[in-house]
Amino acid sequence: MLALRRAAQRYDFDVVSVQLLRPRQLAPKVVVRTKHYLALAHATAAILRRIDPRTPAVDDREGWKYEGFYFEARDERDVPFLIAYNFWRGPSAGGGQWARSEPLYPFVHG
Repeated sequence: MLALRRAAQRYDFDVVSVQLLRPRQLAPKVVVRTKHYLALAHATAAILRRIDPRTPAVDDREGWKYEGFYFEARDERDVPFLIAYNFWRGPSAGGGQWARSEPLYPFVHG
């Protein structure tokens, strides 16, 4: 994943692992590590757009490069501080996020 390597250089994180799962189509599971938690949290949307781009489509479940995506960021002690994921199969596509503190959420939530 060239886009992931480029994002790692630009946003100063290390790639811990990449697994290309295949429930039906490809669904990457990406784990990264950084010391710059807040910076990575703020850059997560841009990072995901780079590594899971979407071509224009009417239905939000269509046009994505991957069927699903899992992105986990860990601190220097290997403890997760941010998770973002999505999936596009089935009648109700979805996704979500988790962060260990409010400022680390990568997307607006309520």
